[in-house]
Amino acid sequence: MLRLHLEQLQEIKKQREILKKQVKERTKELETSNINLQKAQAEAQRSAAQNYFTYEIGQRISEELELENVLDEVVT
Repeated sequence: MLRLHLEQLQEIKKQREILKKQVKERTKELETSNINLQKAQAEAQRSAAQNYFTYEIGQRISEELELENVLDEVVT
């Protein structure tokens, strides 16, 4: 009976070590995924800002060109 309890205890300890190892591995995977998500988010924000400024520049150029066309038509 005592031997059986010792074997069960040893098995529980083995399983506990396996679970601790799995938790450690999964934690590392999640930390890596989190870092990658943060990098992707930063890149998306940078890209969105770049697209916004490109749009704004395009709008201003377009406004200038249209104004020049109107002025040319009014003057001639």
